[in-house]
This record gives sequence, C-alpha cells and structure tokens, in this order.
Amino acid sequence: MTVGLQKTPAPASSAREYDVAVVGGTAAAVGAALAAREAGADVVLLAPGGALSDDLAGKLVLDFGNARWTGCAFNDALYNSLGGPFVSCGDATPLLLKRVADDALAGAGIPVRTFAAATDVLHDAAGRVAGVRVVSRSGVETFRAACVVDATERAGLARRAGAKALPFAGGAVAFERRIVAGEAPDGVAVRELPATRAQVRCGGVPQSPAATVVASRYFSCLVDLPMADLGARPLLAAEQVARDLTWTPSTLDAAETLRFFPPDRIAETPEGVFVASLVGEPDEAKARARHVSVVDDAEAAAGIGRLAAAFAKAAERPGPVAADGAEPPVVAECDVFVAGAGTAGAPAAIVAAREGMRTIVADPLHRMGGVATEGLIGSYCHGNTTGFTAEIDAHVKGFGAVYSVAKAEWLRKECRAAGAEVWFGTSVVGARTEECAGGWRLRAVEIVFPDGSRGLVRARAFIDATGNADLAAAAGEETEFLSDGELSLQGAGSTPRVLGSSYRNTDCAFVDDTDAADLSFFTARARRSMPLWAWDQSGIVNSRERRRIAGAFRLSVQDVLLGRKHPDTVAVAKSNFDTHGQTADAQFFVDDPSRDAIETCVPYRCFLPKSLEGLLVVGLGMSAHRDAMPLLRMQPDVQNYGCVAALAAAEAIRSGVEVRDVDIPRLQKRLVERGVLPAEMRGCRDTLPLSDAALDEAVAALPGGYKGLAAVLGDPGRSLPRLRAAHSAAKGLGDGNAALVHAHVLGLLGDGTGAETLARAVDGFASWDAGWNYKGMDQFGRSVSDLDSYVIALGRTRGAAAFDSIAAKARLLAPEDAYSHFRAVALAFEALGDARGAAELSRLLALPGVAGNAAGADGLGPIPGYGLYSRLNLGLGDAERGAALRELSLARALFRLGDTPSRTAERILEAYAADPRRAFANHALKVLGKRR
Repeated sequence: MTVGLQKTPAPASSAREYDVAVVGGTAAAVGAALAAREAGADVVLLAPGGALSDDLAGKLVLDFGNARWTGCAFNDALYNSLGGPFVSCGDATPLLLKRVADDALAGAGIPVRTFAAATDVLHDAAGRVAGVRVVSRSGVETFRAACVVDATERAGLARRAGAKALPFAGGAVAFERRIVAGEAPDGVAVRELPATRAQVRCGGVPQSPAATVVASRYFSCLVDLPMADLGARPLLAAEQVARDLTWTPSTLDAAETLRFFPPDRIAETPEGVFVASLVGEPDEAKARARHVSVVDDAEAAAGIGRLAAAFAKAAERPGPVAADGAEPPVVAECDVFVAGAGTAGAPAAIVAAREGMRTIVADPLHRMGGVATEGLIGSYCHGNTTGFTAEIDAHVKGFGAVYSVAKAEWLRKECRAAGAEVWFGTSVVGARTEECAGGWRLRAVEIVFPDGSRGLVRARAFIDATGNADLAAAAGEETEFLSDGELSLQGAGSTPRVLGSSYRNTDCAFVDDTDAADLSFFTARARRSMPLWAWDQSGIVNSRERRRIAGAFRLSVQDVLLGRKHPDTVAVAKSNFDTHGQTADAQFFVDDPSRDAIETCVPYRCFLPKSLEGLLVVGLGMSAHRDAMPLLRMQPDVQNYGCVAALAAAEAIRSGVEVRDVDIPRLQKRLVERGVLPAEMRGCRDTLPLSDAALDEAVAALPGGYKGLAAVLGDPGRSLPRLRAAHSAAKGLGDGNAALVHAHVLGLLGDGTGAETLARAVDGFASWDAGWNYKGMDQFGRSVSDLDSYVIALGRTRGAAAFDSIAAKARLLAPEDAYSHFRAVALAFEALGDARGAAELSRLLALPGVAGNAAGADGLGPIPGYGLYSRLNLGLGDAERGAALRELSLARALFRLGDTPSRTAERILEAYAADPRRAFANHALKVLGKRR
C-alpha cells in the first residue's frame, strides 16, 4: 500500500507535566491514582471510556454486600455509599459506582480525561519514561509524566512497552457476562446472584410492544470458549459469541464487556512502568468462585500507586519525547468498513453484509443503534418510517421487553447473521490515502482496539457513520463546524438511564464532539447532576449538531423550503425545524419556521466528500447547512441513509467503479424496491435554478409577507439586481412597505442599496420590541424580533447611515433586556466594521451581569433540574448558555473592532478560552486566532 498523507491530526501535548500518569477506567486505576496523590505525587488519570469504574459498572459487578474496607480510599468511599434506597439490583447501581469514583478523584484534586485511549508509553532520547500517547476525537495527544501506571484490565499498555507476561498456550477460557433480566438465558451455566428484586415497568414508546412488567433478577452467566490466543480481535469475536448465548427477551440491562480469567499475568515490567491491574487468576477454580474482586484490585492498586509516586519523586525528569514513526500493522482486510454502529452505521453494516460484502463495523461504544438505544431517545419525533426503518420496527417490536435494549440486540444479531464482523470498544483514529487519478483515495483506516493496540484495516469502500465526520476529517477532507463567526449550536444532552425506560430527552448544554476534553467534562458534569435513583448514564452524548463534511453538494435551507428535487435523490427525509436553539441562516432572520413537517429530497452527493474517493459520509456528518440539519437528522431517515450508503458501496465494488461514480438510476431502482425511495423520485430533474420569470415573481411577492424569500435568498447573484430595481421602484411610487421589505432583504444579503430605508425603519422604533431569550429544548420559530432583524440587516449594509441608528438602539439596552437584542447589536457592529462601535460594545459589556460568565475549571456546579423525573427537561441550561452567548457575541465584535485600551474583549475571550465548556472555549480560541 502506498501511504499518502497520514492525515491523522498532528500530536498535541498537555500543558502540564505530571509525576504519574495512571491509565485505565478501572477501580484499580482509581485506587492507584488516589494513593499516588496521597503520597504527594502530581497525578493525571486517563480512561478510554466515558466514565470510571468500567470494570465494575460496565460489567455489572454490583454485589459488594459481604465485602469490607481494607485500607483503600476508593473502597472507603464505595462501601460508605452502598445500599441506597433506589438500588434495584445488587448493592449498587452503575451510576453510583461512577459517581463515587468521580467524587473521590475530584476531592483529591486529580484531573481526569475520559474518552482518551492510551496507545503507547513514550520515552525520551535516554530511554526514560516520558509520558503516554493517547488518541481520541481530539486526535493524538501526549501527556508528559515521569512514570506510568497501567491499570487497564489486561495491562495492554505495559505489554506494548515491553512488559513480560506468562505465555498463554491456548485452550478453554471462562468468560462471565452479567445480566439483569426477568429470567435466565438458556444454554449457558447461570448462577443467580443475591439481589433486591424490583418490579420494572417496560415500554412507553410507539415502536415497542405494549407495556409489560418484569421482576428484575441478577444473573452471572459463564461461557467456556476455546481460544487460540488472547489478542484483541479473537477477544472481540469471543465477546460476540457470549452475547449471543446470554440474550433473553426479558433483559433489562446487560454487561457491556466480559470478565474472564486467562492465566497470563504480567511477570516483569520495564523501569518506570507499573501494573496495577489484577491480570488473570492462576487458580481457575478460585477465579470462577470470585464475585467480589474490587477489594483485592483496589487494595493492590493502592500499593502500586504509592510505589509509582516514590519512583517519580526519585527519578530524573525525562527529556523531550523521542520521535516514533512506527506504522501500525495491517490487522484486517474487507470489502466495506463501517465506522460507527449507531443510527446509520448499524443498518449500513447489516445491508452491506447482506449484499455479500465482507463487512467490518467498529464503534467505541458497546451497544448498536446510537441515540435510539444507547442515547435512550427511543421514540421517533419525525422521519419517514419506510424502507429499512420499516423492517427494523417490524422485527424489533416484540423482540424484547425493553425497546432500547431489544433494538440494540436485534441490530447486533442481524449484523452477525449477515456475516458482518462487529468490533465494540474500537475507535477509528486515522486514515491512510493513496494517490489516484485526479486526487486521493482512502485505502485504510487506523483503529484502536479496546486494549489500546493500534492497527490498519484495508477496505474497498468506507462508510463514515460516526455522526461526526471523524473518518472524513482524519483523511483531510474539508469539514465545517465551530468557526470564528457567530457561535450558533444546537443543544445537547446526556441521558439518565432508568431500568425499563427507553425515552428520556434532554437539552442542557453545548458540546463540541470533536473535542475529547469537552466530552469528558460534559459527561462528568451531567453525571454529577443526575439523581441517584437513576440506574446509569447513557454512554453517548445526544448532540444534535456536529462536524459535517463540506461535500460534493451542500443542502441549504432554501433547497428545503423550495422543495428542491434532484436527479440523484436517494431518500426523502421528513421533519420540521426543531432547531434546539438559535438559527443562523438569513432566512430565519425574517421567516418564522413552524412545527409543520416538511419532506426533503436528499441527493446522493450530500454523502460524498468534495474530492476524496472511496468514502461515503452519512448521518449528522453529511453535507448540509446547520439550519437544514433538523430536517435531515430524524432517526427513521438516518437509518435509511445507512441502507443507501451500503447499497451504493456494494454496487460500486461489484461494478468496479468508485462510490462517486455508481449508476444512480440503478441505485434508485433498488432503493424503490426496498421502500426507501418513493417511485416518483426516480429520474426526476433538478427543479433549480428557477426561471427568470419565477424569480421575478418571487421578488415581486416579497412585500406580501416576504413570500418568495427562499427563492430570492437561494439565488443571490441573480436576485440582487432585481431587488435593487424593486427597491428603487417602490421608493419612486412612495410604497414605504415594499421599499422597506426590499431594503431588508438587500441588507441581509450584504447590499447597501437600501441602507437609508433600513436606518429610518430602525429609528422609527422608540424602544426595543419583544425579543427572544435563549431556549434549547422545544424551540420553534424565530430567535430574533423584527427590530433585531432590521438592525442585523442594517449592519450588513456597511452604509454611512447605519452607525448612528444602531448606536442609538444599543444605548437603550439594559441588563434585563432580551438576549436577542444584544445579539443583534453585536452582529450589526461586527458586520459594519466601524471602529466607533467599540465604545458602544464596551459600555454594554460593563452593564451588571453581562460580563464575567466564563467558568473556571471548578466554577460550574450541577446542572439544575436533572433530579426531576420527566420525559422532557425544558429550560435546562438555557440561562447559562444565554449569558455566555451574550457576552461572547459582544466580546467578539469588540475584539474585531480594535478592542479597548484595557483589552476588555481580549481578556474576556482569553477567559472563555480556558473555560471547561470547550464549545465556548474553542470558539473563543478561533476568534483569537489560536489553536486549541
């Protein structure tokens, strides 16, 4: 394989250097970190998953009733918290275990980074341990440290660093998987564990069967499997077999990963590397009998943590990290590789495998289905429930008692039945390309297995179903998301899990899914905010807007509103403008998006990168304007996009062409046969651009309530001369309303022809009208007032008459006024570019409560309202987000206009650049022109 650009993001180093880096999300990792900190070491903990205690919570090891504290700080905290009033199984809940770990580390002042998979121990030129390399959605990062404690389950990091282990000769291995269910599965050895039974009500979403009640029981299931070796890929295969054998329709919850007892203990580690895991159990009989392992793990780990602290204090500080250009090995080859097993990825893997393609699907989570299953938004809001979605719904109904659990399992079983290879706990972190005729082609992806080992997977076609365009970005494709322009972002949530429930929807924060530090902070804060009656926390952040490709075709708001048809239409989406926050397109500075559902034709080109061959991008990472995404992101439609991508990939491979060059009529025919595409959409013509007569009619219709606005904004090059002429004609006729409407639209398009008309309209308001305060959940309709819209348009004219009118309105603002008014003034001054606006912006920032809303590392408490039991959490985080947006918008505009002598804007932006809410921080850094 010719390696082209290795377009994995460049390494970045943590700002601090630590004494001890503890790696792993286990109880042992927590115990080692706490002990090292207690011994005086500066410690950082790096965990691959989204939470700690993954060897307990993730494996449903919840029975500690007979255990005793044995001198480890983590155990002390844990056993003092057991037996709460809301425990429905065992002695603890997964959420409790995660919270105890969070609180213990926070109390000790130990920074934690989750979603960070450690791949390598780093060394300096003299061979001394110098830190750890981790990979995440932020790319490749290094954490400098004088020594490393490997507290992962099987000490994979230490092995890669040269630790010696007792060899595994092959043979039967005992795997344990724990489940909470109404009855035990058949065909495996099962032991029912002591637990407080609870009556769990299941159901409650339209796609599930009628509500049922399950009496929860707690089972340990043992599966003996022959293993030739204990490498990452064989273990992933064993996990799938164990899942097959331990499913029962009454399952309420099941362990994400397996416990097993291989006799391959670490015998010797290199200097500076310590192992805190209990790797294996030499006595298999004891191993099978054990079900309280946290005591020994944590107690032993505490001793290792103290040893590591002593070593770090005595060790010579390491020098710069030595270069390491080692390329990971090729670990697999296939026809179709699917990155992500969520809403689009699971259907893509099923369909590709059914098409006879050798298929591998990889996901960092341990359940398929994405937001519907792991995210617990198990009820369809909108979307066309046809095609592959109809097949899913028909089979999942009645498949299990809990919709979210049953759907995840049905998707997994269908992947297996079709022949797809499933890799849970596996992340895509890089891409390898090869030069081809006219550009570059994706040839391989770099993955990180659950044990932290890296590898390359070659494929003939790739489907990026990460929902974040991760694979496309890693391959160097152009993407769009947060920028140095206005920060408009749809809200995100983190769902509390309740046994039996499949629906709980939250919107409480902004999240930058491209930033692992933001994912880490947000999930920890959300977890800290959840009530302890909740069973667990979802493993996925339910974000509604993420990084998108700037693809071969970018679907616009105007395409949607005009009902544009495309020759390459491959799906019809159905939704409304459920914006979850403010909109940014000029259309919605005028138009009022309603709750009415709209059907949108989705062209195949939205799934194609601009230039890279061999890749299709589906789901939230597809190419569309951010304000058009609410029309495209409904679960039924995204499931069908996965089907489209799989069929296209299979057609391309069979035909020997690139996915870009598939036979569209043939693909459409197959989609019609599957019910994904309505028959009337086959072979349709592009309905844009409009004819001259139609565009003339649209411009003429604007004075009648802005009818025709979408047509005008959708073709600005041809519309501007018509708008100028219409504005002049209206003025000549004395038609003030028409002149204002045309001036308004001209201004929004950045044309100053009607600046004086707009200024008179703004001056005509004696006071501000009713504005809009930030709202996330259940936000429909405009997020600006009429006056806001005129002010924004006036600023864009850059006309000489604009400043005085905007400044006069700015001087009327008081701290209690609506956020949208401050936003409008900031946008107007920023667009106008008149340095005199700096004084006005500075005055607004000096108003009580307007500035000072950036948060320090410990400056944010729990999210209010998460303790309420309701299906919809309305208003969570709205005031917090609105305050930050107001301050940032004013500071950004002030910074662009030259700032104040005391650097008011720069200081505000610097404060936000250090904010743990990384969506705000990354926006501020972009405005400042700095890298994160």
